[in-house]
Amino acid sequence: MALPPMMTPEEGRQFKERWRLVNEHTAREARQKTPAERLAVLGRLYAAAKVMSAGSGVVAERQSTFEVWRKLRERSGV
Repeated sequence: MALPPMMTPEEGRQFKERWRLVNEHTAREARQKTPAERLAVLGRLYAAAKVMSAGSGVVAERQSTFEVWRKLRERSGV
């Protein structure tokens, strides 16, 4: 399997510069938001997290997985 071509030093500089510009833009946008806008975004994030975790059963599934591994360790004497 052939490896993809490596990035040249100039391409590396251009890549870093593009990401510097993206980060500057993102920071500028964040500074321009009002406290009310920031609070609204935070509220939407909390609501999304609640919706995603409420019915997913992730915690129960994780506990179940840990229980299975615990039983396997006990039975194998590890």
